[in-house]
Amino acid sequence: MVFKLAVIATLLVLVSTRDVCKVYTCSKVEDGKNIEYCATRDHDDFDIWNVQPCAGENRFCKTFAGKTPDALQYPAYCEEIKPEGFFPWWIIFGKGGNGVDGDYCETNKDCHHSYYTKGSCIDNMCHASTREGSKCKKSIDCPMDHFCNSKNRCTKALEPGQNCKREYECGRAHSCLKLVEHGDENICIPNNYLEDGVLFAFADTGFFNEENDPSHLMKEEDTSFLDGGKITPTLSLYCESVNHVQLGKNLFQCRKADKNMKTHLSRKLPAKNCLIATYSDVNPKNFDVKTNYTEESLCGFNKDSRAWCPLKLGDKLAQKYYRNWSEKMKSLKCSKFSKNDPESGSVCYEYHKAIEEKDEDLFSYNKLQATVISEGSAQVWANTANNNRCVAETLTFDFWNGHYGSFDDSFH
Repeated sequence: MVFKLAVIATLLVLVSTRDVCKVYTCSKVEDGKNIEYCATRDHDDFDIWNVQPCAGENRFCKTFAGKTPDALQYPAYCEEIKPEGFFPWWIIFGKGGNGVDGDYCETNKDCHHSYYTKGSCIDNMCHASTREGSKCKKSIDCPMDHFCNSKNRCTKALEPGQNCKREYECGRAHSCLKLVEHGDENICIPNNYLEDGVLFAFADTGFFNEENDPSHLMKEEDTSFLDGGKITPTLSLYCESVNHVQLGKNLFQCRKADKNMKTHLSRKLPAKNCLIATYSDVNPKNFDVKTNYTEESLCGFNKDSRAWCPLKLGDKLAQKYYRNWSEKMKSLKCSKFSKNDPESGSVCYEYHKAIEEKDEDLFSYNKLQATVISEGSAQVWANTANNNRCVAETLTFDFWNGHYGSFDDSFH
């Protein structure tokens, strides 16, 4: 009998240890000490990991931001690695000739040249030789805030509310959309302007039915966008809520984004204990009807033994990250046709400058993408929520490309 009780007690301890999240805390490091291990188990409490920064340049713990804490081996060694996502800006212009008006450049060869424009590099910024009324073939021949019209002339971008035919006709941070309530008109709409319940389509696709009734777009053969008969919330540049759903082949509706029902996202134990509100009824008339579903909370590299519910787009912190990034992007003086893609050779000068300065508002989108949008984002969020700074600077440093990859628990 005593033996059976002892076995039961041992099993309870094992279950308890397994179900409780481990603690990751900072260790005191002596100056000049050559650190071989960046994370070790505590001598007195095996459920506590002591984390310390690696000595030397480019020496870190290999990234664990997208993995479960169980993937961290004992002990974790310091390695010499370069941060993921790091790219030297000076090699992106190997292709040359792709920089539009306002893009970063080093020589004239980096700027767009054609029969109609001869881009020049002045103070590391491309300047188009064309102006309003100049001949053109493509919109990239034209100066900033202009496009090439049907008469092959550079003309000013359309203002918000003006009728449009193509996306490129509208100004930067604006889109050419069909609004169901406006019939067959295409209108230039500012980003994140449309209210919940508004039905819209993209003007350039040609799928929009001429009749005003959106039910004509809800044909049975056009349901490939549905996920098992359900609609999926999607990050939206067009809706005020930063979220839309797809209802037809080219029919979308602004709706509230999924959101945790409880403000505080931490839980005592990892379990399916996260209640989330969603607005995903397939009927457009029920855009404001709320239903709930549950998801699991997960352990991470946190400074306490609590698990974390997945961060959702409608949550306060996720909305904050999007707004910070969006406002920063709007403040940059860039061409609508700048790709901001280093491999293409087209990167807006002010965007390039903000990247070099590691602007945190600009980096907010990377955090949103990693912790909310991308596959495996729930684990990334759990791993980085409520970290000690040293944990962010060791276990997940290379994932964040040198940015402070921890999230202040005051937001939750």
